[in-house]
Amino acid sequence: MNIFKIVFILMLPICVYASNLHVKLLEPLLGIKYRVDGVTNIKEEYTVFEKPSITYKKAGFNCSGFVLAGARQLLGKSITIKEAIKDINFNSDENSSLGKDWDFGRDLILNIAKPFKYRFLNYDDIDINSSSSDGIRLNDHVAWSDMFQQMKKSNIYLTTFSKRDKKDRILYYHVGIIIKDDNSNIWLYHSTPKSGVHRVWLDFDKNMTPFKKEYPAVSSSNKKALILELDLSLGF
Repeated sequence: MNIFKIVFILMLPICVYASNLHVKLLEPLLGIKYRVDGVTNIKEEYTVFEKPSITYKKAGFNCSGFVLAGARQLLGKSITIKEAIKDINFNSDENSSLGKDWDFGRDLILNIAKPFKYRFLNYDDIDINSSSSDGIRLNDHVAWSDMFQQMKKSNIYLTTFSKRDKKDRILYYHVGIIIKDDNSNIWLYHSTPKSGVHRVWLDFDKNMTPFKKEYPAVSSSNKKALILELDLSLGF
């Protein structure tokens, strides 16, 4: 048998598995309430990023804690809190000119993606050391539509939102998971203070109406999104 046919056959179960189960794997996390700094450790105990020695009986996630928990489910990988929050370029401590944890969200999704082949949908090439690579505007529906066309059911997408502070410094302040389901609907899963863990139908219509309700034009005019595609076709 041709070697390329053999490789293709071996890839099929992984692709089918990914396409069919992504949504189901995230379902148990929907509805979990928001907790400031909330996360789970690899034992699935609820804790907080700042003091992981403390555990809670009640469930609770902030946006980063949800993405970490969701990624563990989707990837079947035990990612520790320490691994997830590694400061990749050692440039965001309390002495950083850009502010403490300015790139926390970007570091988080890159650390999760590390074992996989990945790319930023917004760019052909991106310098992860740069503080100016902040993606597409949240209220740019045309740019989002282009991203939707690139998305595959077999892959998962991690996103981080950024905004500029009064000193024009960038802050990667929010993260989420984007999934394209079997009906080609595209969903953003994330945790917010008002709604906890929930999902938003991004391509509900050309104006992204449900997303716009969460991020009105006034509040999203200076906010942008980086979208990181994890290619799961070959596993890791």
